[in-house]
Amino acid sequence: MDTILNPNRVVSLGHATLRLLGDTSILVTGKNPEADTYVV
Repeated sequence: MDTILNPNRVVSLGHATLRLLGDTSILVTGKNPEADTYVV
């Protein structure tokens, strides 16, 4: 069984823009570094 997370904030260490959407998905836009780390 999968567990749906409800994060309070999301951060990209590579400075991409992360936005929480109403369907619990995360939209990533902006900078697209070769490697990035997302903190959820």
